[in-house]
Amino acid sequence: MTTLHTNSQPRAVPAGRAIGSNPRFEGTVRRMLTALAALPECASATLYTHEQDPDRYVLRMAAPSECAAVRHAYAPGEGPIGIAALRRKPARGRGRLYAVPILSARERVAGVIGLVARPSRALSRQAVLFTATVAQSISCALECEQLRDIARKHAELLDALERLTRGASNSNDAGALDSVARLGPWMIAGTTCAVYVRERHQAGLHLVAASPSLYPLPPICPDALVRASRREGGGAGQVRIGQHDSGTPPAGDVHSMGTVLVTPIPLDAERDGVLLILDHRSRRFSVDDVALVERLAQTAGIVLRNRHLCDLADERARPEVFLWETLDPIGVADPARTLAHARRLGHDLLRPHVVLVASARTHAQAEQLHGHILTEERNGLVNNLGTRVVAIVPAHRLSEMALDGLSVGVSRPCTDPERYPTAYRDAQEALDIGTKLFGTGRIISIEELESYRLIPAFMKGGLTETRDYQLMARVPDDLLKTLEVYLDAGGNATRAAKQLFLHRNTLRQRLDRIATLLGVDLAASERWLPLQLAVKAARLTRLAPTAGLYVGDGVPEPPLAPAAPAPHVELAEVSPRAHGSA
Repeated sequence: MTTLHTNSQPRAVPAGRAIGSNPRFEGTVRRMLTALAALPECASATLYTHEQDPDRYVLRMAAPSECAAVRHAYAPGEGPIGIAALRRKPARGRGRLYAVPILSARERVAGVIGLVARPSRALSRQAVLFTATVAQSISCALECEQLRDIARKHAELLDALERLTRGASNSNDAGALDSVARLGPWMIAGTTCAVYVRERHQAGLHLVAASPSLYPLPPICPDALVRASRREGGGAGQVRIGQHDSGTPPAGDVHSMGTVLVTPIPLDAERDGVLLILDHRSRRFSVDDVALVERLAQTAGIVLRNRHLCDLADERARPEVFLWETLDPIGVADPARTLAHARRLGHDLLRPHVVLVASARTHAQAEQLHGHILTEERNGLVNNLGTRVVAIVPAHRLSEMALDGLSVGVSRPCTDPERYPTAYRDAQEALDIGTKLFGTGRIISIEELESYRLIPAFMKGGLTETRDYQLMARVPDDLLKTLEVYLDAGGNATRAAKQLFLHRNTLRQRLDRIATLLGVDLAASERWLPLQLAVKAARLTRLAPTAGLYVGDGVPEPPLAPAAPAPHVELAEVSPRAHGSA
């Protein structure tokens, strides 16, 4: 038996419309009872109808209405009324009370007719047969009233279904499921309705709507209720709650007693849900109750599917929104939700991806790259910002992309959604600094700039005070770049000339000029490392003002060459008359 833990006892819920509240039905039954009371041997006639909480038969009507000494209620098996209901046969009690059960078409005891004989008179056989006939008529009237009530509820549920279906087309309508939950207690009075749903990224069925909010419901649906909803054959199942298997609840626990009607919500293969109707009374839900709840579960399924389709359409229509949410400097709020969102767009961000920022010369080049990514990647995570394109692409496809003629900054591969904001900053830095250091029209990875990231630390450690660093002020920018490429190539002139797109002899001439300016022997390999650090520090210092780089506090700028003296210009004397004439 399932146990449902809560933090407080539920408040009483007003009962629904009682049987017999329909004036037409009440008048018909009253006339029948009046006819019974008019029999010569009968003093009065009463009608008792069944209540489930508690299980008893309660007086609903009497003829004449002012008759005295009539008991208000009987439990099953108690007195002639209870015995007739329990045995489903007429019963005679002590004294003058005689009871006839009212059996429905399904052989259920819907009520009992009680007859009180007059003093010193006994009920004749004709009176008993007439009472049995009246019992059948009242049974038909009760059943018609119940069917009319059920039909009214079904009609109103269909109207509500139509309204909710129309409203569910708006994915921002968060109240549609709440409206479904409010229909549950309205259809079955005295109950609580709860909707539990499991999305693709969730492990269990989570509470998404409940009404009324009488007490805190479990945030995750208990396993026993989930199993009841998945039983063979489908459909609704009834589960009693409130007792442990041992029969004794542990001390300090607060339990909610009652019965739960569990109905699966029809969704898709990757999502499922259940609709619960919780009644704190020990009862058995009727077939009509089950039919209403199953239809209500279908309504909830329509609302959930429509909401999911709207969300999916919005996500697929605007993948660039997800791109900027992932690259947001504030960071990813829920990594699991981000991964699930990416999977719905067709991307697995657990596999290595890189952030690239590309700069094109023209808008046409940027549009071409944007279209290429969208062609290669379904719902590609790319956004075109004029002549700059930002995208998240699989790392292994970077070499296959058409990036000729573009300046591209690339981050390190990412497998964690929380790393993408940092990766975006790295890609921007690789593009902005790399193009200034190495020129345009090439792919620059942030890993290529690692050596430059160490230079500020060396500069703060005294690199700027070395003679090699001071000598770099004599070297122009073009020759400084030539020296850097040569040193990075390990003194290999052929490879350096190829990277600089120079002839080997031209490179030799430049190196000879650099050696003359610095007064060093570039063929001496022991001088390469100090010169390499000095040349990178010099290039970084010259680049800092335009690239927004931080090269350390108190780092002096390299000494500038003395400015050429301004040419001497003799000013001619201008007479006032000449000035005025001018």
